[in-house]
Amino acid sequence: DMIDREIQPKRAGVECAKPDPIERRSALYI
Repeated sequence: DMIDREIQPKRAGVECAKPDPIERRSALYI
């Protein structure tokens, strides 16, 4: 749960600029 909370805010902010790194991080956590 803690990881999801950290990724959600970062994902929203970085998704517009760099969706690639966020997707990789989320995949590793999943």
